[in-house]
Amino acid sequence: MGTGAAEYYNLLKVPLDATAEEIRAAYFAATRTYHPDVNPSPEVRQMFIRVQEAYEVLSNPQRRATYDASIPSDQRQLPPIAIDWLLSRRVLPRLTEPQLVYVLLDLRVTVPSDPSKAPPAHICLVVDRSTSMRGERIEMVKQSIAHLVRHLRPNDLISLITFGDRAEVILHATPAQHQIDILHHVNQIQVGGGTEILHGLETAINLSRYANHANNTSTQIWLITDGHTYGDEQASIELAATSRREGIVINAFGIGEDWNDDFLDALTSIAGGTTHYVRSPEDLHMYFERKGRSTRQIFARGLELHCVSEGGVNLRYAFKVAGDIAPLSLEIPIPLGDLYSGEKMSVVLEFLVPPLSREITGLNLLRGKLVMEIPSFEVRYWRLPFAVSCEVGEEVEPMVVPDALLQALSRLTLYRMQEKARQEIASGEVSRAARRLQYLATHLLAKGERSLARTVLLEAEHLQRTHQLSGERGKQIKYGTRSLLMLPEPRKD
Repeated sequence: MGTGAAEYYNLLKVPLDATAEEIRAAYFAATRTYHPDVNPSPEVRQMFIRVQEAYEVLSNPQRRATYDASIPSDQRQLPPIAIDWLLSRRVLPRLTEPQLVYVLLDLRVTVPSDPSKAPPAHICLVVDRSTSMRGERIEMVKQSIAHLVRHLRPNDLISLITFGDRAEVILHATPAQHQIDILHHVNQIQVGGGTEILHGLETAINLSRYANHANNTSTQIWLITDGHTYGDEQASIELAATSRREGIVINAFGIGEDWNDDFLDALTSIAGGTTHYVRSPEDLHMYFERKGRSTRQIFARGLELHCVSEGGVNLRYAFKVAGDIAPLSLEIPIPLGDLYSGEKMSVVLEFLVPPLSREITGLNLLRGKLVMEIPSFEVRYWRLPFAVSCEVGEEVEPMVVPDALLQALSRLTLYRMQEKARQEIASGEVSRAARRLQYLATHLLAKGERSLARTVLLEAEHLQRTHQLSGERGKQIKYGTRSLLMLPEPRKD
């Protein structure tokens, strides 16, 4: 970690306007991480001492004021990030019944980035080496890792952890320029045992935590698996929340048809990442290359929405429709992942507004702060205030939805159809779910998605016979409809 003017704030991972209580909470969180009883290494002990020093200054109002005065004014300027939004209705009608309102929230960097100032990326690969990965699958993973390493910057870091019944560190954080050494370790992976994802994640987070502070890296954990973990799902999800708080994003790559997509979606959503469905070696090559390339463009990482709604407004749904496409957790703060230079992050939010009384003339749908870390800035931790509000009127005006929001909702509707069908199956409404899938197929055909439509129809027939979704086609439908959100226009067969 650097020794810039705002080092004490950076050590505690708090912004310049942090309250005394926030500084106190950050200090106790840091001491739990760096206490010598947790890790007795000299580097961690030194970090523990520096954290104590930072707290002694920032917890004392007079010493903090003196310290703040030493931070140059140009480092206090807000980062160049724009927060824009579009509403599905310009004016909400004053109705005596609940109504839905949609918001398209856009985040973007407003200035060109300087790649030379970007910290190195650290990709921590967590590879399932259980028996089911034997043969073609583990070879596919090895080849994709080799492809990834060749496309990283020389100072980007790769670490490798394998897990079965237990986890093992195969390679500590190593610069990508040492390709021969990295690939030698990759080729040593041997399969065997069961699938214990929690062990792999625990080891990865511990390794990434200390690599981050030693190298000022932007870390992502990439979990690659083809099976279910048993009995440790909740503990893994809680660990993902810890990962997010430490600025470590988790992405997952599910191979084949037997992995638990609901679990991995929940895991990655909480940790600010996304899940990818891998059907072929070409899929994994493409995902690795695309995500490896994006790590070079990270401007801000670990974005979170700390927000509240007012007047009984209920946030019911959130989905990233540009950037890393993924459903979002509604638990506050909402993790958004990383923001890339040259790319826009767009989020669709669905609100349920209660009946509106006569005295209400305006409504805050969402109000709060966008929290993030900007690793290339001297002051690294920021929060930007924002508010999404709308007027309330007496008359019901014709609804004219902005084109950008309308297109996002149109594509998201296809994904939500299959999502609703899954919920109906879970509640025993199989016939209703089958009809919904047939309806989804009709919409896909209208958009030229003939191959995916055929898959949906086959699955509707299978559902009527067996009363359950198949593993392979169910994932093809879920991630196929999700992938449509990435396209400027619907794909043609």
